[in-house]
Amino acid sequence: MWHLGNGMGLAVVGTFVVSFLLSMLLLSLQQLLGMDDVSSMNGFAGGEILDQLTDMMLYIPTMLAPFLVFAKLSGYRLSSLTPLGKPKISLLVPGVMLGLGGCIVGNILTALVSSSMGAAGVELSSPSVSTPQTLVGQLLFYTSTALIPALVEEFIFRGVVMQSLRRFGDGFAIVMSSVVFALMHGNLVQAPFALVVGLTIGYLVIITGSMWVGLIIHFFNNLFACILQVVFDSISLELASVISLAYYGILIALGVVGYVVLHSKKAEFHRFYQPNPSLTTGQKLSAFLLNPGMIVSIVLILLVTAQYVHFVGFGG
Repeated sequence: MWHLGNGMGLAVVGTFVVSFLLSMLLLSLQQLLGMDDVSSMNGFAGGEILDQLTDMMLYIPTMLAPFLVFAKLSGYRLSSLTPLGKPKISLLVPGVMLGLGGCIVGNILTALVSSSMGAAGVELSSPSVSTPQTLVGQLLFYTSTALIPALVEEFIFRGVVMQSLRRFGDGFAIVMSSVVFALMHGNLVQAPFALVVGLTIGYLVIITGSMWVGLIIHFFNNLFACILQVVFDSISLELASVISLAYYGILIALGVVGYVVLHSKKAEFHRFYQPNPSLTTGQKLSAFLLNPGMIVSIVLILLVTAQYVHFVGFGG
């Protein structure tokens, strides 16, 4: 357990290192080509396209490379970390319904956390995302924001992280992979949402035996968010509120139906693999978290998260 936690922590640290190195490489290429700032081209037709492509080129290796190295050095075969067998439709469809409902619960929790922190004089923010105006730019926007994160993050968090931890218990694997997933978002606006979604998807991946349910939930959640962002940019605040309420209501209803259907279809719906109790939960937590790799990664994440926390005072 200690070695797994240390290795995963180092993989998280590796994302910072790879991101820095790629950013420096990109900056050098921009200077070489006389393009000091890619974002300054956004006023031109090709600017936002280049911006989206740049984001994808930075994101994919930044996230994938460190965790692929971790899996390789830990002796895992990728096939053992990515259960992609075809799930039963009778489990997949209600699982996706339940998962999308869980996403709404995550959104509600995020709103509650933000409002509570605001009442305490703390303003939370997250990285801003601009909506492209051209058709090609929007297609790339959907690809970089909905499709690619679903593929990459499910592979990492419900694949590499969760599957490697399952020998210590399915419940422990779900919770710890969800915590890492939440922390990796690097801000307190997205972290509560990511925690709930991680727990929901992790649970569904295990009871269906397939990562496809997680990939589909993750993709559609991100896709719906992108579409709503594009729509909300062009309509009034009142109409946007009505659409949001309808969207929340529909997905929560689907989530409830999905839970009921899954519960009736699978007799062992609530049962997980439990290992021999050679380690207590406290021992597993301390071994997973109290090691150099994980400690350094948590410190780095907290430093990033602090950038999105602003103390404005009561009534500020």
